[in-house]
Amino acid sequence: MMKSDVLDSFETIKACVAYELPDGTETKDFPYEIDNVKPIYKDFRGWKKDMTKCKSQDEFPEEFREYVAFSENYLETRIGIISVGPDQRANDSFIIPFRL
Repeated sequence: MMKSDVLDSFETIKACVAYELPDGTETKDFPYEIDNVKPIYKDFRGWKKDMTKCKSQDEFPEEFREYVAFSENYLETRIGIISVGPDQRANDSFIIPFRL
């Protein structure tokens, strides 16, 4: 997962989980026609922590861990590497031991 530090200052993080179609039905598939389609979001509490300061995965805020766990479950894939910033140290990304 890249750019986690970009979300540091948000009060709420929104993840689109479905779409409401013009006829009122919902779909998880991205619609071919997007006119009058409304995204449906799941809200997460922002972590409000400078992720570039994290030196180990133990320093990740609980709100961030919840966001990663949701992402893994929703996407049905493991997120094994987290990038925490643009500097060279961030290239030594942390491996998060989350499992489905």
